[in-house]
Amino acid sequence: KRTFVRLMFFLFADGLLIILSVFLAFLVRFEGEIPSYYLLNIKGIIFLSLLITLPIFYFLKLYYFTWLYVSAEELISLVKATGLSFLILTAAFFVLRDRPIFSGFPRSTLFITYFFVFVLCGGLRFAKRVYLQIFPFGKKEDKERTLIIGAGDAGEQILRSTLTFNFSPYLPIGFVDDSPAKQGALIHGLKVLGRIKDIPKIVRENKVDGLIIAIPSVGSQTIQEAVEKGREAGLRKIKIVPGIEEIIAGKVTIGQLREVEMEDLLGREPIFLDQKEIESFLKDK
Repeated sequence: KRTFVRLMFFLFADGLLIILSVFLAFLVRFEGEIPSYYLLNIKGIIFLSLLITLPIFYFLKLYYFTWLYVSAEELISLVKATGLSFLILTAAFFVLRDRPIFSGFPRSTLFITYFFVFVLCGGLRFAKRVYLQIFPFGKKEDKERTLIIGAGDAGEQILRSTLTFNFSPYLPIGFVDDSPAKQGALIHGLKVLGRIKDIPKIVRENKVDGLIIAIPSVGSQTIQEAVEKGREAGLRKIKIVPGIEEIIAGKVTIGQLREVEMEDLLGREPIFLDQKEIESFLKDK
């Protein structure tokens, strides 16, 4: 039911935005004053634009996204959909150019129309995500100021997860990474502030509350160093991401973070003793 409601909402909204795009295209083309004899052409363009564009949007799955997870994939689909719609509409007008309703108007309005369709329909799809970026749920002062250790894939996924889920308890303030090439780099607007050895200084200067260790592919020595530097800085809230398999699958989220355990510092798989076997061996001896 919710999927159907969302589909109807976006179909209706896209229809209105397409109509608005046609009027804006003529307003731009004629510098704010549309000659009355072009109104018939406007009706024809609106009719064909709706007839062509909405089905293309549907078949390219632009109505099956979730507002909170809209991404570059939807943007690419929108580029394809508007481009294909523009080509089909142009071809249709070339075939029907002798009809009164489709003749005698500047062809540049078609290009301008689909420029506005892309901007407005794209803006609609990204509106909620942009809004949540500007006005996040919860006050920033109520969240833990968090330093992410590792500016690789795992660190990027953790940051993206906190940006998507604005109700998360974490407020990332930057990255730490030992790679010289990443020093000073920006990832989604957050800067790589230094190396692991700089953690105490960074914590002190930025009033950090906790660490998230997002370097699952490195050795235990690096993880141990990060933990030691975090403890040295007086931090008690230190989380770590899951294993490399989840990173490859792109499934790392803030919900999968856990406390650092002894196994993370061993550098090998833990050895589990068979307690029942030992118990039976030692019994009555």
